Amino acid sequence: MNPRKYTDAQRAERHRASNRAWYATGGDVWSQMKQRCYNPKHKKYRLYGAQGVTVCARWRHSFKNFLSDMGERPGSGYSIDRYPDKTGNYKPGNCRWATDVEQNRNRDFNHDITHSGKTQCLSAWAQEIGVSHSTIGERLRRGWSEHRAVTESPHVN
Repeated sequence: MNPRKYTDAQRAERHRASNRAWYATGGDVWSQMKQRCYNPKHKKYRLYGAQGVTVCARWRHSFKNFLSDMGERPGSGYSIDRYPDKTGNYKPGNCRWATDVEQNRNRDFNHDITHSGKTQCLSAWAQEIGVSHSTIGERLRRGWSEHRAVTESPHVN
């Protein structure tokens, strides 16, 4: 039997295995990233390409380069995040694999607070210091400085 001839079942399994590898490594993320930036018919183009967000040439034209720079996706719960510059382009040094929580903390509408050289959103500070995000938010609304809002412990009655 010619080793190049495969049954339909064997071809189907090879195709499924190839698709699993594509998704596991982040191929779908790479493809969607490009679509958001360059396809005006994509549902999220207005938030990316229409805003001037681009994919560097190294990644735009080569999944191999993207994979080499980003590494494989750590798991199905991860997507690409533009970080540390959330308004920047998709390029090495400005992208990471991020969970939904990390993605949500890296949004334009979040209130970022810098304390002791560390910048993170209000929710991340709240988690770190052990208070609710509404506590920090209320402190800021009352005119507290950002420093005081994230360093003062809650009053114990």
